[in-house]
Amino acid sequence: MNTATVKIDAKRLADIVSMLLINPQRVGELDTQHQHADFMRAIGEVVANHCGGEVNTDADAPALLVAENDSLPDDGGIWTFEKRLANTTTGQHQDDGILVEVIAHDGVRLEVTARVTRDGVVKTVAYTQRDIVAVDHRYTWNLDVSGVDAVLCALAAIYRRAVDTSSWTQMVGMSFTVA
Repeated sequence: MNTATVKIDAKRLADIVSMLLINPQRVGELDTQHQHADFMRAIGEVVANHCGGEVNTDADAPALLVAENDSLPDDGGIWTFEKRLANTTTGQHQDDGILVEVIAHDGVRLEVTARVTRDGVVKTVAYTQRDIVAVDHRYTWNLDVSGVDAVLCALAAIYRRAVDTSSWTQMVGMSFTVA
């Protein structure tokens, strides 16, 4: 066994936790549903301890049930953050940012098609997997992304959420908002 110390930053830790939650078989961990459910509950409890809420497991599905408690903010806190973020980018607030929705993946041409809403204008644009991965690598290595198109940055964020499933098609239906 190698006893060297490994330094893990927040992004890498998030990647590790994401892999273990989404596709633990890929890394050879959490071999049973029970182990996976225990891990998922433990991670949920860590979040609840710091951000509020009471976590229970759903016996019918691999999901957590989060109930209100005294430490949970009135707006649902981190547990409803993406829902609240989505609500701020619709209707009259839509012009404040860019909404990127993945609508298709072409496995032959290796392209991802996105519907992009920017300043009230909706366009459908195709991006190559190669360009998306290149931007994701810039984030991974903490390189400057200030000159990169915001849509590609959003697609890289969506890709990062889907990558641990080992399938580009998992990106279809996902969205991301750039403020």
